[in-house]
Amino acid sequence: MKDFPKKLDAACSICGEEFKCDFRHIAEPKCNKCLKTKITPTVLKEAVTEYKKESNADGSTTYNIPIEIKSEQQVMGALAGNASEAQKMGAPWMLTEFVENGSDAIKHNRKSISDNGNNFSGVGKIILEIDEKKLEVRVIDNGTGIIDPLWIIQHPFQSMKKNVDYLIGNFGRGLTGFRGLCQNLEYITLRTKVSENETNNIGNTGKCVKVSFDQQAKGQYTAIDEKEFRRYSKNMTGTVAILKNWIPSQWEKLRRNKHSVVTRMQLHFGHATEPDNFELIVRTISDKGSDEEKITKPDFSTLQPLFIKNIPTHNFLAKTSPGEINFVLYKTTPDDRRTFKEPYLLIQKRPLQDSKVRELEDFKDSDVWSSKYLTGYIECDYLHPNQLRNAIDPDENERVFIDAMRAATEDIQKELEDYIKALTVKGRDDEFKEIKDTFQEYLQKMKIPFNKTAFKISGKLTQGKASGKTSFDGRLSDKEGGINQGLIAEDGVDMAIISKHIEKRPITPGVGSVTPIPVVIKNPVSKNGVIPTKDGKSQKIVYV
Repeated sequence: MKDFPKKLDAACSICGEEFKCDFRHIAEPKCNKCLKTKITPTVLKEAVTEYKKESNADGSTTYNIPIEIKSEQQVMGALAGNASEAQKMGAPWMLTEFVENGSDAIKHNRKSISDNGNNFSGVGKIILEIDEKKLEVRVIDNGTGIIDPLWIIQHPFQSMKKNVDYLIGNFGRGLTGFRGLCQNLEYITLRTKVSENETNNIGNTGKCVKVSFDQQAKGQYTAIDEKEFRRYSKNMTGTVAILKNWIPSQWEKLRRNKHSVVTRMQLHFGHATEPDNFELIVRTISDKGSDEEKITKPDFSTLQPLFIKNIPTHNFLAKTSPGEINFVLYKTTPDDRRTFKEPYLLIQKRPLQDSKVRELEDFKDSDVWSSKYLTGYIECDYLHPNQLRNAIDPDENERVFIDAMRAATEDIQKELEDYIKALTVKGRDDEFKEIKDTFQEYLQKMKIPFNKTAFKISGKLTQGKASGKTSFDGRLSDKEGGINQGLIAEDGVDMAIISKHIEKRPITPGVGSVTPIPVVIKNPVSKNGVIPTKDGKSQKIVYV
């Protein structure tokens, strides 16, 4: 059978040892040792005790006894713990698990078709429906369907996907955690064939079945007509997960914060939809009709890059390289209000919870990762998430990652400081331009003539002390022998009195700070060019 991994991790139903079990016998796994000896309960007790016994250096003996969850009370206690965690994390987090299952089923379907020598040309599709009319949430995919429905009923705390390298969901959280949000979970699934587990234990029931769970420590399996599946989907195969009879307070939170579902889906799956070749649609059904939003990757295309690099990492103790860290960081500003502004971490195209780098323990005090001038993301595929996918699994790869991140943070800080300095200088220029524009608007409003050239290069001019000479183009002095910043302007409104003691700076083409401007000498009263005299001395009056 090529549509699922041939060997799965399992614990022997007789001796409890972990081993690789043929998936056809996963309902009652037995290791090779037990199959060969046909071990009896008496021999089993002795064998297990002997196998689990360890001798210590001080002469004492330690027995490793596996924890067993067999009674209904024990199972309910474990289920309640998962439900409490789901309630704490909220609906967006819990719904992520069901979408993840759909994504894995699509990838598994594609691989199954490829293993059979065919090409999968279609696009995977997942629809997350929030039905406000029926008070239900449905997650619909076009994957393989549930390969072995009996398995998920019998093993609520163990995923069939464990150690399948191309699949993401390995912890079975959705199946056990839903009880924190709603009373019932139903799967309606359509497969291409019936599993051997079903055939051996129930019979050939058909390709379409319904698996139902409530608040009790049990599940129900029902063979149904394919038309039940067709009520929700036209796909050839796939699964419809239906979460119904919601806890009122949880439904109200979901209804009020539907945007948080979209945000969660975009962060968690936005980077994966293109490389994994599937579409994710969030659909809301209400009395007003149906609205859809397609989930896409967060868009940084309008921003300038700050630090775009792939940096190899090294485990110097083991003398190996676990892989690279891909930095995709951009420049931004404090007034940027984008949804995913703070830099986040991706592992296999998926985040860790909200995945903000500044929330990692080793970088909580870093000014770099909390800077309002930095945005983007980091990818590191050799890290392993913990079971809740809210932290990095503390192993040797985590140490290598943290060491490399510390070194890279120093380089990023230098780039960030240079960017902020340049932004500050530009800000001053922009501030001056704003002041100038405001001043010009005021002059226009008051209908005051204004010479733009003179504004750029002129300063104050003062009255001369004695009779002057004919004015020439150029700068004037407000002190005898000195050079003033002022410039006689062609069409100014202020008067400058030019005397012989006011010197003019010579203007040489290509030298100096301004180009000469022609001076119009006018009589301020008659405007006929007649120059008035004062104290018997001739003084030139010009507009500046």
